[in-house]
Amino acid sequence: MSDTTTETTGQRRLRQAREALAAQRAKQAGAPSNAEEDAPRVLVPGETFHALADGLTIGRSSEPWSTLPAIITRRGETYTADEQMIAAAVNRRGEPGWTATVHDEAAQLRRWGRVYLAPGPAPEGMEAWTPGSPEWSIARERARADAHAQPTADERAAALAEVQRRFGDAPVTSVTLNAAPNPSIQAAAEQADRLAARAGGR
Repeated sequence: MSDTTTETTGQRRLRQAREALAAQRAKQAGAPSNAEEDAPRVLVPGETFHALADGLTIGRSSEPWSTLPAIITRRGETYTADEQMIAAAVNRRGEPGWTATVHDEAAQLRRWGRVYLAPGPAPEGMEAWTPGSPEWSIARERARADAHAQPTADERAAALAEVQRRFGDAPVTSVTLNAAPNPSIQAAAEQADRLAARAGGR
């Protein structure tokens, strides 16, 4: 074991990530390890993962003055984990951070309130938007504009049918906030019915 009294924060995180990686590899190989049996599955260098949502920031280096920019996830993009990225995810308690959530949707929901990442490459044909999102609305309008720009009526109809198949129905542009009847109007209608019933009974 190396001397850990003079290591920098980055060196400590890298060492901890390597130890976690060694424990993970030992567990996968069936060799005995000190890790608990229910320990989370942690990404290993070279493993791919993809984004299911935009906006998660992933650090790529544990060094404070690193020139590597952080990754800001984009839905449908595939990323490859490396040692620096894994080391940057290790927190001050030596826990693996986000790299232990890629294979665990429940952990992502607990941590961020939504699922951002999934293991492996992005599926073929995965859209960069989700239905109803602002990105979906923008992409749908662009596709409709392209469809309307087609030179013939048949080509326009085919292109618009493809827009409908790919994007679905147009977004709702108005919402009824209160569908409950006004109580005073309802009371007046009931009173009018009672008066009409009395007048008919005479």
